[in-house]
Amino acid sequence: DRYSKTILNGLDVPGLDPDRNSVQLDIFPTNLIDNIIVYKSFTPDLPGDFTGGMVNIETKDFPETQTLNISAGASYNPDMNLNARYITYQGGGTDRLGMDDGSRALPVHPYTSIPERTNTTSYLTTLTNSFSPIMSTLREKSGLNSNYSLSYGNQTNGNGYDLGYTFSANYKNEYEYYDNATFGIYFKDLNDSGVNELFNDRSDNGQIGSNNVLWSTLAGIAFKTQKHKITLSALHSQNGESRAAFINSTRKEFGQSVLEKSILEYTERSVSNVLLKGTHSIGDGNLELKWQVSPTLSKMSEPDIRLTAYEINPDTGEYELNPSTGGIPTRTYRDLEEQNYAGRFDVSYKIDNGSNIKHKIKTGFYGVYKNRDFSILDYNFAFHKRGTYDFTGNPDELFQEENIWTPENNKGTFVKGAFEPSKSYEARQQILSGYVMNEMEIGDTWKAVYGVRVEKAQNWYTGRKQFINNPQTDLFQDRLVLDELDFLPSLGIVKTLKDEEGKTMNLRASFSKTLARPTFKEKSIAQIADRISGRLFIGNIDLEDVKVYNADVRWEYFMPKGSMISVSGFYKHFINPIELTAFDATAPSSFTPRNVGDADLLGVEMEYRSSLGGLSQSLSNLIFNVNTTLVYSSVKMTE
Repeated sequence: DRYSKTILNGLDVPGLDPDRNSVQLDIFPTNLIDNIIVYKSFTPDLPGDFTGGMVNIETKDFPETQTLNISAGASYNPDMNLNARYITYQGGGTDRLGMDDGSRALPVHPYTSIPERTNTTSYLTTLTNSFSPIMSTLREKSGLNSNYSLSYGNQTNGNGYDLGYTFSANYKNEYEYYDNATFGIYFKDLNDSGVNELFNDRSDNGQIGSNNVLWSTLAGIAFKTQKHKITLSALHSQNGESRAAFINSTRKEFGQSVLEKSILEYTERSVSNVLLKGTHSIGDGNLELKWQVSPTLSKMSEPDIRLTAYEINPDTGEYELNPSTGGIPTRTYRDLEEQNYAGRFDVSYKIDNGSNIKHKIKTGFYGVYKNRDFSILDYNFAFHKRGTYDFTGNPDELFQEENIWTPENNKGTFVKGAFEPSKSYEARQQILSGYVMNEMEIGDTWKAVYGVRVEKAQNWYTGRKQFINNPQTDLFQDRLVLDELDFLPSLGIVKTLKDEEGKTMNLRASFSKTLARPTFKEKSIAQIADRISGRLFIGNIDLEDVKVYNADVRWEYFMPKGSMISVSGFYKHFINPIELTAFDATAPSSFTPRNVGDADLLGVEMEYRSSLGGLSQSLSNLIFNVNTTLVYSSVKMTE
């Protein structure tokens, strides 16, 4: 994902997961998509932070005729759907709308000071009781996967102008269930480089259920005359995913223990985007101006992630709560909000003086500004007991009224926790770029596209570690942590040959330099835990950009009736590629991104497409297509 990218109408748009370059394509109503353009090679008028490919989704401005589309569908997987063993938990009343109804909201203020148990105050009992008592999973029959869509579009014609408008809404509800989900943590003996055997530190096995709801709406209006067009559109996408898991965890090396874990999660994501763009033809049409502005608001909330881990005594089989082995109930609240502002201005001018050489000179400017706020609140729940206590293994028992700690009985469950600045950060990014390029045609057989793009990228970061030993490495206050100026040249050459039968053969070659930047989460000092897998992600504030040099050649042969055959070869050289690596030898379940050295990728792609009309006229609308890619890649890891 780091080396591919998705854009909407030529501009950056955050997806439902703001830490990914690519965007879920199903948030865009398919019946309102005008084009999906896939770029395999970089040209200077495109953003420079892609290497593997970029997808540009262009939405319709003007429906050709009045259109009304209504569709509904369902799908069934015998493992996932109508399964009576599906695992879930009691959620909120609006989960089917992809949003929480507030029942998972943090019941106390984030800065509330939680008293110690030894203070013997009833306020601690009140705070503990304010949290939802639901901690256990349950089983119920899952539903069918379903999807619905509605779209409408039309245009009106006035005196010298056209007015078009579109509207669309999509809804999707899907279930997933895994009866034998397995996670493993392995490590290698670092003391003997000749030993390649991996040792198992932890094995997790159990059931995971997930219910994913996604809906989106898109509305647009466009106004155009003979030489001008202005478009305004708005997109909102909403996603809610509820997950439950029941996991048996066995730790073998770094502290031996057997845990039985119940995990309840909910993730709510939303993206709201507005696009205003214009196209203007000046004079005789040789000069064209294009401009676009697009603000986007992305939100992600993970309210009340609930984890209960009982340790099972290997001798007696009894359930115990042992904080030293992770056997303690925890509840986590994560929130992310990101504003994204993008805009561009492009000018193109055609030069055709009647000679054998034609030019189309393009230049433009592009800017993106992003600002992110991220916070994590963790609360632990201890169980104070006098004498012995027989746990049943049902997590709900810990929050039953008779098991809540009070000053009078001085036993039971009580909340512990406080706001920790080390679990929050703020980051912002500014990218300013400009380019100049020329599309030069020499006769009917040669075409060259060449130019350069300049990108200035800067990141600022605000965050701190839990313990500040060195302010330079442990405390960041809106500090500039990335400041890069990159020149990204590109050259593409096309040789075209045509025959009298309408067949066309192209020979293409291109050379370019592109890059990949670390995400906000990666270039940070944040630590983010995955409750189900038990893995810990640790940010790396020292990450650098990845520089990529690209070269590719392609032969393609187009035949009548849409048939074609092509063979491509490509090579990419990566400097400072980012890989997810083990944090250190003593923490095999902790991972961090690092620049690891150099990497190379070499590949060959072959494609063949043909109409089957040659076999029978009745098959003329049936297309046969095959595509095969062979890739060799290698990464040289540093120390």
